[in-house]
Amino acid sequence: LPISGRVVIGAAEDAEQLAAGSTIGKGGEEFDLALDPLEGRAVVARGGTNAISMVAAAPRGSLPSLPDMYMRKMAVGPRARGRISLTQPVDENVRAIADSFGRMVNDITAIVLDRPRHHDLIEEIRATGARIKLIQDGDVTASISAAVRGTNDHLAIGIGGTRQAVLAAAALRCLGGELQAQLWPTRRAEIAAAGEHGIDDIERVFTIDDLVPQQVIVA
Repeated sequence: LPISGRVVIGAAEDAEQLAAGSTIGKGGEEFDLALDPLEGRAVVARGGTNAISMVAAAPRGSLPSLPDMYMRKMAVGPRARGRISLTQPVDENVRAIADSFGRMVNDITAIVLDRPRHHDLIEEIRATGARIKLIQDGDVTASISAAVRGTNDHLAIGIGGTRQAVLAAAALRCLGGELQAQLWPTRRAEIAAAGEHGIDDIERVFTIDDLVPQQVIVA
């Protein structure tokens, strides 16, 4: 493409051209790029569906540089935008989402990655009476599904990667939804890595305006 694209959120470090810090394109207008050549590798390995390749392009300097680590996040569509808070208990968020749709809590569906780290989260959601859709992979696709009318998915919640958080935020900005995320370090080195990226408050909640602050193009 006739752009000067700087990869801010990229593929694994061993990728030759698409790792964070790479510059790609033939030269021209400057863009920040967040990308994932294959979101849902295990889905493809099993011959499943809904794996995607994805790129988000935004004006140079607008996408944040985040360390490659886990983030705790919550995503909803336009109807529930402004009604959720990552700092509030799960049951309060589920009830707020139900109210925004004019439904009972047991009509709300939450998408969660089927991982051992989500055991307590699943129990909290189950205690509210909401439905749970467990998925094997496809973190970004789940967030998009929660923002698309007619899917009967209302909430995507759980712990996933920073790359997926930024890509999901970009898609939700286009769809009019909302995403909130918080770094979830699992070792001291990751706290240090956050500091190197200018994030001193490890408990800071990132909003969609922090992750994708300007107009963005998503494919």
